[in-house]
Amino acid sequence: MTSAADSQRWSEVRMTIRRNGPHHGLVTVIHRTVDGQKHWDRRLDTATFDRLDASGVEVDLPEALRRAVAALEAGRQRG
Repeated sequence: MTSAADSQRWSEVRMTIRRNGPHHGLVTVIHRTVDGQKHWDRRLDTATFDRLDASGVEVDLPEALRRAVAALEAGRQRG
């Protein structure tokens, strides 16, 4: 008999944002595929971005998200 966990198949795309030193953030986009008990992660893209505004203050969450997406877009245009 096959359990529910063994028969599940799905995938998702995740975007993670982390601090990468005192002034920068690191954004990573990962595609996860799950087939039963097995899973695979494949990194699709990664980029760094400034976390501080012109006066040296850390930006708020919406601005950090905008900067992360802009950094990913800039990397795609270069590469």
